[in-house]
Amino acid sequence: DGDGLADAIEAYDAFESILGKISSYGMLMKSKNSKKYGKLATHIGEKVSDIQSLIPFFDIEICAIPDAQMDAMRDHPRLLRYREWLRNLRMDKPHLLTEEGEKVSGIKTLTGRTAWVKYFAETMVNVRYELDDKALTQPAILNAMLYVGDRDTRIKASAAFNKGLASVSRTVTFITNTLALDKSKGDELRGYPNMVRARNTSNNIEDEVVAALASTVV
Repeated sequence: DGDGLADAIEAYDAFESILGKISSYGMLMKSKNSKKYGKLATHIGEKVSDIQSLIPFFDIEICAIPDAQMDAMRDHPRLLRYREWLRNLRMDKPHLLTEEGEKVSGIKTLTGRTAWVKYFAETMVNVRYELDDKALTQPAILNAMLYVGDRDTRIKASAAFNKGLASVSRTVTFITNTLALDKSKGDELRGYPNMVRARNTSNNIEDEVVAALASTVV
């Protein structure tokens, strides 16, 4: 009934909120001092992933509720705050895997997409851009490119930026291609008809609307 579903969702919501706060703590500490807290952030990410791998059944069970039964509970006072979440979750029903499939997908994300994104971020952070015999970080070189008043300095900064990016182009290209392939295979496994459907569904917007907007802007 409505109260039973509300009890379950509220407990799930509180649980996810706690995990989110723990994950945010790890990321904030890492951003403060990556050398000191990088290992902590990684450990937190692994533990959160392990815990989340235990609960994919919840989304699957929500989507398994018959439409007529869900419609009857839709206006329950305690479910009103979750109406959009329930709607979006159930829209994705055709693309859910089995419970075991969702568990494997969640676990592999840590050593797949998440690992590659982390590697990309660390690669870019470590790039240095040579300008006037100084090795600058990316924020510093971008500042020189965009905000320094002297035009010649901005031109040299732009050339230094391009040279710095070129030094890691092979690595970045490999990371990007791997992420693109991972996305493609994931979409194929879940039965998405195109590469933007998953994003559009999560944004609660139709493919045709996005396509029309893109063609208009271009």
